[in-house]
Amino acid sequence: MIRMPGLYKPRRVVMVLVMGALVFPGCGTLRARPSTGDETVISPGTRVPFSPVQAGAPLQWESGPYPALFSPESWAAWAGPESDAPSPEWAAALTLPGDRFAVLECRLKSGFADQSIAYDAVGLRGVDVWLETPDGRQVFPVQVIRDGRLDEQFVGALRVFTRRCLLVFPREELYFVVDRETAAVQEMRLCLRVAQTVFSCRWPAQTPLVNTPLSIHEHPATQAVREELRRVWDKSKEVSHQFD
Repeated sequence: MIRMPGLYKPRRVVMVLVMGALVFPGCGTLRARPSTGDETVISPGTRVPFSPVQAGAPLQWESGPYPALFSPESWAAWAGPESDAPSPEWAAALTLPGDRFAVLECRLKSGFADQSIAYDAVGLRGVDVWLETPDGRQVFPVQVIRDGRLDEQFVGALRVFTRRCLLVFPREELYFVVDRETAAVQEMRLCLRVAQTVFSCRWPAQTPLVNTPLSIHEHPATQAVREELRRVWDKSKEVSHQFD
C-alpha cells in the first residue's frame, strides 16, 4: 500500500478553514437572547424608572401586635403619570411637576379601640411612611397633604375614622437597577409603621427583558455547528479511505 502524504495537508487545511467558517460566524450569534419584539430589551446594570402594573393596591398587615389597626378597606393608589385615574378632586389645586414628583393617594380607615391612635393614624400623624424600592432602598415622602374632611361614623359604641392623604415622593429616587437576578418581577412597597405595627401596599413593576448572554451550550447555533462538523468529519474519512 502506497500512501501519498502530500494529499493530507490540503485536506487538513480545508477542514480547519471549514471549522473556522462554521464557528466564528456562529460566535456572533451567541451573545444575547433574542427578543420576541414585544418587550423592552435592556442591558444588565441599567437604571429603570419604576412603573406600576396597576395603580391601586390594598393596605395589608405585615407584622406587629395590632393587625386590625387599619381596616381592610384601606388602600393606596398612584396618581398622575403612573395611573389613568385623574388626580383627586380635593387635591385639584395641587400643582406638582410630574417629571420631578410622584404622588400616591391613600384612603385610610380605622376603628381601633384606642380612639386617639385611630384618629392620628388615618391622617398619618405619628406614622412612619416610606417607599421601599425593588433594590432595597427606602424613599421618604417630601410632603404629606391631608384632606381637610374627616369622615366619622359610629359602629355600635366605636367611632370609625376615614381620611384621605396625598404622599409626594421625589421621582428621581423611584427606580431600580436590573441585573440577571433582578430581571424577574420587581415590586415597590409603601410601608406604614404605627404602634410597632407595619402595614404595606405592594405594586409589581413593568419589568423589561434583560439582554442576558446565553451559554454556548444553550444556543441553537451550537447544535448546528456540531452537526456540520460531524458531517465534514465523516466526509473527510470517506475521502481518506480512497487513498489507503
